[in-house]
Amino acid sequence: MEISKTGVLIPEKIAESDFIAGSKNAIKYEEVNPSGDWGQYLPIGEKQHSVYFDSKSCVSFSFLNVIETSLNYLMDNSLLPFSHFKFLKENGYFINNEINFSDRALSKMSGTTNRGNYLTKVADTARHQGLLPESDWNYPVNQRNPIFDWDDFYKEIPQELKNKALKFLDYFGVQYEWVSLSYAQASHDEIKRHLKQSPLQLAAPYCQGWNSGNVVKKCNKRKASHATIIYRLADYIYDFDHYAPFIKRLALDYYMPYLMKIVLIIKKKTMKLYLDTKTGKQYIEGSDKVKRWLFNPIVLETFDAMGIIDKNNPERVDGITGIIGKPIAIIDDEIRNI
Repeated sequence: MEISKTGVLIPEKIAESDFIAGSKNAIKYEEVNPSGDWGQYLPIGEKQHSVYFDSKSCVSFSFLNVIETSLNYLMDNSLLPFSHFKFLKENGYFINNEINFSDRALSKMSGTTNRGNYLTKVADTARHQGLLPESDWNYPVNQRNPIFDWDDFYKEIPQELKNKALKFLDYFGVQYEWVSLSYAQASHDEIKRHLKQSPLQLAAPYCQGWNSGNVVKKCNKRKASHATIIYRLADYIYDFDHYAPFIKRLALDYYMPYLMKIVLIIKKKTMKLYLDTKTGKQYIEGSDKVKRWLFNPIVLETFDAMGIIDKNNPERVDGITGIIGKPIAIIDDEIRNI
């Protein structure tokens, strides 16, 4: 196992349970961004190091850069349901109107050490434990007094914040799969195809001139030591980093042994929509298990737009069972009985 200078660890063997593009367990391929260029949706640049120490958490920083970029794309293209936007807004996931997750929290929850972490471990942590806003567990990289050191960065997270992170999973899911492995590198055409679904997390060698601002040329190093994201592939490999300058250009022949595709899933349906085949009436059932008539077509359209139900795919039932509550209306974006 490699001891990383910047924070990525590569297992000696890829686990059989890992998801790999093209396998039977692969993520369903969908074109989300047909251009494959995520440059205009990148989040604010954040350093993985402070004035006193390096967090060794490049895997968490790069993972969250993928999630933040994906969310920026969805919001800018009106693809994020209002209910999900409202959840993010009301729970502090925006700072100065910029979506921002806590890299520090994910680094701690995923068990990052002074040697770094594994791509799959960080992704799996987010998948099962959720994500916190930066505002709840921030990283003061420029703080000198009092000193904010390694132990401060990795101190235990209060349980109430862990519980809050879990609520993220009520609205979003995370899927991930290997696109490139050291023994089977992806071609540029394959990379471009996958970039149409999501930015790609890259684990690669840290070559000379990395932070120079010039095109980083291929070097003789073969072991992956740093994790970033690729957001475009054209005349160069366009890379987004957490060391300044954040925007980097890599030569087209740069060695890219490990690429992970991370896909943000929108969990749209929080209520089930039913159609009674005998009467033609529709009703919903919320998380409170109460069934409510749905007469008003405006409410139906609004719920569909908010991602609460799917009006085109109601469950068909032959006769209504259980207690049916009163019709409902939306007042100030809240669900209330009439």
